[in-house]
Amino acid sequence: MSIIKTPDKKLGVYDPGIMKDQLILYTARKMLNRGDKVRGLLLLSKTNRAYGDLPIDSYKTVYQEIEERANEEDFYELLRIFDKKDKTSFERFVCGKQIHSPLENYDWYEENPTALLWDRNKLLDCLASWYLRQHRLRDAYSILKQLPDSLWKQQPYEYYIKGNPFYLNFYRAHPVTKEDKRSLNKKQVVEEMIRLEDLARRDKSKTAECYFQLANAWYNMTYFGKNWLMVKQWWSINEPYPWHEPPKKTLFHDDYYGCLQAQRYYDLAIRVTKDKQLAALCFFMSRNCNANYQFYMKLVKGDESAMVEYSVDYKLAEKRGIDRNYYKQIVEECETYQSFIRQYNKKF
Repeated sequence: MSIIKTPDKKLGVYDPGIMKDQLILYTARKMLNRGDKVRGLLLLSKTNRAYGDLPIDSYKTVYQEIEERANEEDFYELLRIFDKKDKTSFERFVCGKQIHSPLENYDWYEENPTALLWDRNKLLDCLASWYLRQHRLRDAYSILKQLPDSLWKQQPYEYYIKGNPFYLNFYRAHPVTKEDKRSLNKKQVVEEMIRLEDLARRDKSKTAECYFQLANAWYNMTYFGKNWLMVKQWWSINEPYPWHEPPKKTLFHDDYYGCLQAQRYYDLAIRVTKDKQLAALCFFMSRNCNANYQFYMKLVKGDESAMVEYSVDYKLAEKRGIDRNYYKQIVEECETYQSFIRQYNKKF
């Protein structure tokens, strides 16, 4: 801290600003490498030297580093430090409102000086996303309830978390259309997911359709869905291809790129439903999720020529008791598929 506080003229170097920023980056990385994660992450916010980039033609910010590195305990320690009244000299420095970034080196950055600031609501939202990645809906909701409703009317939330997450057109999964019928923000999505989970346990006549809608919601929170911002801060058409960096196999990536959590719920719906049409629709989506998972695993292994290979499997359908006629209609007739998904687009 003594070097950082020393006036530039007294340091005797050509560019003291770069020297200080490089020292901050070096120290932050050293802290992270030795396990001092929270203080290292906080310190990263005070350098405008690049510590990572994203395949969206942008540099990583400290919020993305927090998303990638922090666990539940780390989030609560971050919040504790920000809330402290008797902060140490180091804590006052790293909790300063402005977050520094390599973007400061561009002339246009001054046009949006509030783009990178420490925001307690943003940290809470990141924590809620962490809970969602762990499938801990009630914990996520307990955090989201603390956030003002006005947050969801701001960008990027208003643009990327909207529409009906419980409705899914596999062939047009990203756009929000008139078929969605309703539009929910992040807190409302999680609240409705919890309600559907409870309803599935309480009312056996609705269990299968609840699981189908929950599967759609989990799918919409993947790379392939319209609500990816629920669990991740950025999206790129260049991912998950290994042109930038091959994806690592993690539990989160299993869901985000491999659609594993969504597939679990489609399979749950198949097991409990007596509706042959719904079973065929869920089987169709389960197979598509599996194709995404196989694609993701090839990318993990560095296969740059990997492609998503969606396929029709009548033998497996028959083995699992799926009605061949309904399944055939779904995979061969787009209009029939559209009519099926509209039929199950309802609010219980």
